[in-house]
Amino acid sequence: MKVFQPVPYVFTTASVWILVLFGLVACNDFLDDLSPGNALPLSSGLDNAEAIEDFLVGAYDVLQNHADILMIGLVDIMTEDTGKGVQCGEGSGVGEFCVNDIAPGNDWLQWIGPYTVINHANIIIGRVNQLLTQGSIDPGTAAIFLGEAHFLRGVEYFELIRLYALPLHTGDTLGVPLLTTGVDNTDKLTFPARATVEDVYAQIRSDFRAAMELLPRTQGETGRASYYAAAGYLAEVAFQTGDYAQADSLATIIVSSGKYTLTPTPADYFGMKGSQEEIWAVAHSNQERGQLWNFTQSGFTWRYNLSIDLYTRAYGKIITSAQSASLASQSLHAEDLRFSTLTDRDTTNLGCTKYPDRGTDVPALRYAEVLLMRAECRARLGDTATAIEHLNQVRKRAISLTDDAGNPLSLEDEDNPVLFKAEDFTSPDSLIEAIILERQVELIMEGNRFHDLIRLERPVNGLPYDHCKLRWPIPLTEMDVNPNLVQNPDC
Repeated sequence: MKVFQPVPYVFTTASVWILVLFGLVACNDFLDDLSPGNALPLSSGLDNAEAIEDFLVGAYDVLQNHADILMIGLVDIMTEDTGKGVQCGEGSGVGEFCVNDIAPGNDWLQWIGPYTVINHANIIIGRVNQLLTQGSIDPGTAAIFLGEAHFLRGVEYFELIRLYALPLHTGDTLGVPLLTTGVDNTDKLTFPARATVEDVYAQIRSDFRAAMELLPRTQGETGRASYYAAAGYLAEVAFQTGDYAQADSLATIIVSSGKYTLTPTPADYFGMKGSQEEIWAVAHSNQERGQLWNFTQSGFTWRYNLSIDLYTRAYGKIITSAQSASLASQSLHAEDLRFSTLTDRDTTNLGCTKYPDRGTDVPALRYAEVLLMRAECRARLGDTATAIEHLNQVRKRAISLTDDAGNPLSLEDEDNPVLFKAEDFTSPDSLIEAIILERQVELIMEGNRFHDLIRLERPVNGLPYDHCKLRWPIPLTEMDVNPNLVQNPDC
């Protein structure tokens, strides 16, 4: 998605916004490769819808440059499921994330990308509201610009608060700097302190609610924010903070819309752009070298593997012993396509093949994730039937059946031995655990496992969920220039 790249922003931190603002160029397509035009002051550059659109596309482009690392790459290697590849060797900057011992000077700790997007969003919100007051922009167009800007700001703050701060319910008050006013010249430079975790979450919720109110109820262009993407992210916020009733209500909006379905196989989602399963993804063009492709290619220096014991701990448990016995009694064979088609393996390595090329999009939110989120919420709220129904939707797509001759079978749900029934669970907790396991396997290396473990208050790589080593330190570059910042504890 090499569109408008605002490289001339030369601020180095979230605290120091020194901007050399370049003019904006027209874009004919969201995935076009564009370059900045001649230098123009921002005040004369954002005076019409076309200029706002280009500036907004620039925000998506900046997000693209760090989303795969912030949302997935560095998050996943902090868990016991991944991070055992070459790049986790001693002395490696990435390796500090693998062993949960990250130094403030680690070069991978950068706020530039997220806070650049946040500043883009702040400028757009302020400028579009000015244009509305002046009557110089169509209200419908303005609503879409504002909705997308609120969405992007909410996404970035949600990712930042989950990595740099302790969970909301722990009582720790240190969040991240909260900036909601755009900085377009040096007169507006500030050195903000860290806002409270509660205030940051309040802003995140406000942004996603605003996006839902402003954006139309359509699926939208691939890579662009939509009403349903905002609803899904707001559901994720509620899910992450333990508000399962609210998460269920928001996930229901997506499930009941009828706009999304699972792709025919698990691999299909990763092999196509804009599929019926995609609610929102950070788009890449095929000409670019996304970090997820780099990290997962066999033979690539920075490849990170899945843990070799992950089959024993997760994949191998998907089909229960009772289901295995039922399969054997009927001379049936089951194959979990998530293992057979989305991993490569030998006796010493287990790798992920979800990201087949440089242009693979970052799977920020897809329908399978929403189904499993709502399944867990329904189970916690006492609706066992719906929980099992959603769980089985994902399993039916993921697990193929054959007879002794290798012929594929498509059985009715009541006859399919790998689909769950109510009598398979001895308690609500046993159903919840089955859903958590399904999430682990279905969403492996999509940036979910770390956050699930934190949400469930379970150990991460042997550390308690609220251990200070599981919080990223504030980047040293930020601490050096902003006297109002307080560092996370060193332990």
